[in-house]
Amino acid sequence: MAHGTLTELEAVLTVARLGKFRAAALELGVSTTALSNAVGKLERGLGVRLFNRTTRSVSLTEAGQRFVEQVAPAVRDIHEAMDLARAQQSTPSGTLRINAFPTAAREIFSWLILPFLRAHPQFFDQHPELLESIYVPHPHGGRAIPLTERQIVSLREKAKLLEGKLAELIQFGEDNDAIGEKVHRLALALVGAKDFAATAHALYFHLREDFAVPHVALRVWGRAGLDGAPEAAPVEAPLRERAEAMGAPQCGPAAGNPFLPWFREAQEHVRSVALVPLGQTRTIGLLALGSEDPQRFYAEMGTLYLRRIGELTAGALAART
Repeated sequence: MAHGTLTELEAVLTVARLGKFRAAALELGVSTTALSNAVGKLERGLGVRLFNRTTRSVSLTEAGQRFVEQVAPAVRDIHEAMDLARAQQSTPSGTLRINAFPTAAREIFSWLILPFLRAHPQFFDQHPELLESIYVPHPHGGRAIPLTERQIVSLREKAKLLEGKLAELIQFGEDNDAIGEKVHRLALALVGAKDFAATAHALYFHLREDFAVPHVALRVWGRAGLDGAPEAAPVEAPLRERAEAMGAPQCGPAAGNPFLPWFREAQEHVRSVALVPLGQTRTIGLLALGSEDPQRFYAEMGTLYLRRIGELTAGALAART
C-alpha cells in the first residue's frame, strides 16, 4: 500500500489550489522540476493520475478532485497540531506548588505571579473559569467581588471620568462661543461710533454690560483732537514706557500695580486687573480692566480675547483721532 509524504501531499494541494506548477513552486520555495517530481512520485505510488496536464493549463482529474477533498482537511489538522505543539514548547505549563506563610506568599505573588500574567496574557483564555472564581476587594467597600466584576467597575469609573472631561470641553466651547458673540457686538458698536467720545462710550458700555467688568480705565497718547477728554490725561513717562514694552495683555493681582490709581475712587475695591496695550506697530494707549474678584484676572489665564478687544479698540481710536 502506497503512502505519500506530507511534502508530496502539500505539493498536490498547492498545485490544485493555484492551478499552475510555476506558481505553486514559488509559494513552496522549490523548483518547478522538484515540485513536478513530488507530484509524479505520489501519482505513481497511488497508481492514478491526479492532474490533467497540457502546455497551457493544469486541472484535477475526477480522481484527483476526490483525493484533494479528502486529504485537504487532514493536512490542515496536521499543521494545526504541529503549531500547537510548537507553542507548548515556549509556553510554561503544568502545576507550580508554593509552600509559604501567608505573608511570604503575598510577597511572592507580587513579584512572581503578576509578571507571569503580563508575559502570558493567553493564560485566562486557556482558563476562563478563573475569571469567575477569583475574588478581589471591591474598590469602594470591604466585600469581595469576582475579578470580572472588578474590571467592570474600573471601566465604569473610567467612563465617568471621560464623560466629565467631555462635559468640561463642551462647556469650554460654549463659553468661548458666548465670548465670541460679545466681542462681535463690541466690534459692531465700535464700527458704528461716529467720533472719539462715542467710541469711548461704546467701549465702556459693552465692557460693563456684556463682559461684566465693573471698572474700566482708558488712556490714549500721541493722538490729536482729544483736548479736554479724560482719556487724554497726561501719563507719566515710566507708565508709558511700561505700557509700550508689554507687547501683550498682562493680568494679575491689583496690589502694588502702578496703574491702579487710574481707577480713581474705585481703586480700593479693585482686587485684580488686566492691562491691554493698544496698537500693534506702535502703542497709542492702554486699556485697564479692574475687578473686585481676586480670581477674575490672573497671571496664567488666556488672553486671546483681551488681545482681540485691544486690537478692535486701537483700530477704532486710530480711525477717529
